Amino acid sequence: MQMRQTETRAHKIKCHFGVEHYFSSYRKLSNNPQSSKIYRAVLKDYLDANRKAIYTSGYIFKLPQRLGRIEMRKSKKEVKIDKNGKVINKLPINWQATKKLWAENEQAKERKIKIRYTNEHTGGYVFRPRYIKNTANFKNKSLYKMSINREMRRNTKAAIMNKRMDAFLLSPNK
Repeated sequence: MQMRQTETRAHKIKCHFGVEHYFSSYRKLSNNPQSSKIYRAVLKDYLDANRKAIYTSGYIFKLPQRLGRIEMRKSKKEVKIDKNGKVINKLPINWQATKKLWAENEQAKERKIKIRYTNEHTGGYVFRPRYIKNTANFKNKSLYKMSINREMRRNTKAAIMNKRMDAFLLSPNK
C-alpha cells in the first residue's frame, strides 16, 4: 500500500473559478450562446486591450458592480536617514544584478547586500498597478488583494523604459 504525501506547497491563488465557470454561466444566460473557442478569444482580446490601456496610457479600469477600479500609480522612492542615523532604502531591488554579485562575492551574499534600481530614467518614481477599493461596495474589502501576472509586469516595464507611460502620483498617506 502506497502512502499519499500531503502537498506542502503554498498556493498563491486560491480561487476555484475560471474561464470554464464563466463560460458555463454565459451559456445558461444567453439566448444564442457562441462556442467556447469564440468566447475565450473574445474574452482574451477584451482583457488584453484593457491591460494594455492600463500600462500604456494610464487608463482607469472600473470593475463592474461597484467592485472598485484598477489603475496605474506612481510614487517617489528615496533613500532616507531616520533620527537614529539608520539608512532607510526603499528603492526596488535589482534581483538579476544582486544574484550575479552574490555568485561572484560570497561575503556580499553573507551580508545580504542588495543592488537597487535608482530609477533615474523616471525621475525616481516607481510605477505600480493598484486595486483601489475605497469606492467598492462589498464587505470585507481588506481581505482582497490583486496580484499582477508576469506578462503585465514585463509589459509595464517596457512601457516605462520606452517612456510611453505616465500615471497619477500616489498620495503619501496611501
